[in-house]
Amino acid sequence: MLEIIEKQTKEIEQEQINAAIKVAISRANLKELNKIEKLINLKKKELTNNNAN
Repeated sequence: MLEIIEKQTKEIEQEQINAAIKVAISRANLKELNKIEKLINLKKKELTNNNAN
């Protein structure tokens, strides 16, 4: 019985580690997407300003 509980505990711990890794990757991806969005908006402003001139 104890072995089963230990095995299940290890499986749960691994699932938690995997979830934490996924969250970290998602945050990193979101940060990169935000950078890309800022660059796109900057380029849009530049193009708008160039077309206005």
